[in-house]
Amino acid sequence: MLKWTRDWMQQRDADNPAFVREILSLYVSDSRRLINLMNRPLGMDTVNYKEISVHVRGLLGSSLDIGAEGISKACLRLFNGTKAENKEETVLALKQLTSEFNKMKPKLEHLVQMERLILQSVLYRGWNDGHESSQIGCETKRSREA
Repeated sequence: MLKWTRDWMQQRDADNPAFVREILSLYVSDSRRLINLMNRPLGMDTVNYKEISVHVRGLLGSSLDIGAEGISKACLRLFNGTKAENKEETVLALKQLTSEFNKMKPKLEHLVQMERLILQSVLYRGWNDGHESSQIGCETKRSREA
């Protein structure tokens, strides 16, 4: 992951504990949507390379933001295929992109799940600690009064 992205995410994480989970979840759903949108023009007799190019730039930007190297490289290959208006290269690059996304998706979903568990644990521990300390405080006060 890029250093500035990691630092930025850590800062945002301090402000909003669910930030990383939200970003990764959005990335997965958005990536899936963009890949589907890029597949459509390739099924046409006349391929709209500009349409594919717009979608691939969006996916490339977000992939660079989260540090998804394999997906970023596949996006660059796809972008070059659309720029050359080479249908065969564009199709191969989109297959590579889809493959990279399918490899990365379970890892990202696992991170989202781990982040959710960590957040739940921290929130529970914080609530539980606060709850126990208030009970302890009451017991200490009662024992002093007795």
